Amino acid sequence: MILIEKFYASSRRKVRFLNVNFRTVSACRKMHVGDVCRSCAIKASSLVREFNSAGKRLGLGLTVFLLIRTRQHSESWLEKFRRIMLDIPNVIDFHRLAGDYDYQVKLAVPDIKEFDRIYRDLIARIDLRTVTSCISMEDYCDDREYPI
Repeated sequence: MILIEKFYASSRRKVRFLNVNFRTVSACRKMHVGDVCRSCAIKASSLVREFNSAGKRLGLGLTVFLLIRTRQHSESWLEKFRRIMLDIPNVIDFHRLAGDYDYQVKLAVPDIKEFDRIYRDLIARIDLRTVTSCISMEDYCDDREYPI
C-alpha cells in the first residue's frame, strides 16, 4: 500500500510540474503573438505525451467532453461560470466556442460514477441550457506536435 501511495504522490508531483511547464509554453505563445517558437513547440509535444500518460497512471483513464449551451451571456455570469469550471480539478481543457455550442470542456475522470458526480455538482451550481456529454472511446491522436 505504501508503494502505491508513493507512486501516486510522485505522479501528482510530476503532473504539477507538467502543468507549470504548459503555462511556460502558453506564455511563449502569447509572447510570439499566437506562434510558438520551435524549442517551446518541441517541449510542448513531449509534455503532452508525459501529461497524458501521467493522467492514465493516476487512474484518470476516462475522458469526457462536454458541449455546453448557456442561457446567459453577461460578463458577470461568464465570470461565475469560469470560476466554477476552474474549481473543478478534473477540467483539463476549457474553451469558449463560436457556433452551435457556447463552451467545450474536457474532463479526465477515473470512472463514470465520478463523472456523474461532477456533472450533478455543475448543474446544481449554475444554470445551463444544455449539456451534451461525449465519452471518448479511444485516443487516436493526443500527442501531436505543433505544425511549425
